[in-house]
Amino acid sequence: MRVVRRGHQLVTMTPEIREFLNEPRLLFVTKSAVRSRVHRRVYMDYVGIKRFHGDGRLAGEIRIIGLFTSTAYTRSTRTIPYLRRKVDAVVRRAGFDPDGHSGKALVNVLETYPRDELFQIDEDTLYRFSLAILQLDERPRVRVLPRRDRFDRFVSVFVFVPRDLYGSDARKAIGDYLADVYKGHVSAFYPFFPEGPLVRVHFIIGRRDGATPDPDREILEKAVGEIVRTWIDGLMEALSAVHAGSKARARLERYRNAFSEGYREAYSPLIRGRRYPGHRGAVAEPSARRRLSPPRTGPRRQHRAQGVELRPADPAVGTGARAGEYGLPGGRRADLPDRGRTSARTRCLVPRHVSGACRRRRGRLDGQQAKARGDVPGRDARRRRKRWL
Repeated sequence: MRVVRRGHQLVTMTPEIREFLNEPRLLFVTKSAVRSRVHRRVYMDYVGIKRFHGDGRLAGEIRIIGLFTSTAYTRSTRTIPYLRRKVDAVVRRAGFDPDGHSGKALVNVLETYPRDELFQIDEDTLYRFSLAILQLDERPRVRVLPRRDRFDRFVSVFVFVPRDLYGSDARKAIGDYLADVYKGHVSAFYPFFPEGPLVRVHFIIGRRDGATPDPDREILEKAVGEIVRTWIDGLMEALSAVHAGSKARARLERYRNAFSEGYREAYSPLIRGRRYPGHRGAVAEPSARRRLSPPRTGPRRQHRAQGVELRPADPAVGTGARAGEYGLPGGRRADLPDRGRTSARTRCLVPRHVSGACRRRRGRLDGQQAKARGDVPGRDARRRRKRWL
């Protein structure tokens, strides 16, 4: 069994493999564990022909190891008898009119199916996968279609992701995630760019030892969707949770450029139960609000503001040319730079050279607190206000 070993170990006879060998199917095709030394440096094809006794018991196997010719990959499935029977069975089972739109679309899915997979996959799995791929034409979305090898040596995974979100970083992240889930390694990957908004990536996850995990497909699709999802996608999801479709899209157009790249890297669109940054229902008072927190590293005077609410400018706060730089109402930035002194004790968090109204409002508040404590209004209040400035 050297040609079907897993890693450096021979494949053991499991109940699943024994059940497969006892099936009344004479011919099967898979991949061997040995690479070809001539022509193409790839894993050789394994063609097995079962032999049975007169009473139906398995007697042995005729094993053919080698490489299919290039015509097996370039010709139509209709010209290869082994594939033609498999494709005809799927089309007949689907019940579509061969001359209709759905019938032709299904045939196109089968013709563009990876040829090695088409040789190895069984009819039931091919039927389910081909219909799932056909539905992506009408409703494009993230889709993950895993198939385990009959001898438990590798997992073949089809991943469909939006073309605009696909790149080398996304492909590597998805491959690393699949390798971690199936406790293996990325043996190979084959991207394919068909017509339409999706990209298909075929991953081969090699296995070495232990039982192959069988995660739920919905869990895989949710995880892959999180990998390729952008910050704007998350913001749209948060907006759609509290607003109707047209209103959510209008708000997305209003806020999509309101947050800097640094803010997007630091915070999720959903912050501590808020629907989305800047949501009007997330604050109680009608003025601009920020939640200030000290940084984990760096000078103690630096603070980060999150949950900024963008609204038309308030004359009481000031609408100078520099107000927009600091994320004030009417501005665009959500980060609060370390320019001037700020204090976490007050909600008026602006540098002192930006707004004098803020400092005057703070001074009145200090005077009221000093009067309530019985302090000397002039001297003590001025001293505290001087320390704050």
